[in-house]
Amino acid sequence: MPNVPINPYSHGLTKEQAIQQIEQRRPQLLSEFGGQASNVEVTWKGSVLHFSFETADRRRVIGAVTVKDEWLYLDVDVNPLRFYERPLAPVMVQKALIPWLDTIFKS
Repeated sequence: MPNVPINPYSHGLTKEQAIQQIEQRRPQLLSEFGGQASNVEVTWKGSVLHFSFETADRRRVIGAVTVKDEWLYLDVDVNPLRFYERPLAPVMVQKALIPWLDTIFKS
């Protein structure tokens, strides 16, 4: 399963402000992965958002966002659901995640 760490990402906010922004824009993240996410699971444990979902092309995305003052750390695993599929390339995951983070914190 490819692991795609994006560390650190500068958001320039307090931890509480960043958490609020992430919560408000969470649905947009799902659309970045095909728009038809299913089996979505999201839980916050302190300042860490744990999430998982299946994309429209049947890939399982599992990740965590650790939020700190000024920075966040993102770790994502993408795995095909069928054994004969190739895993999603880490570059493709980054192409979806970086624009999502930029719309939250750079707009």
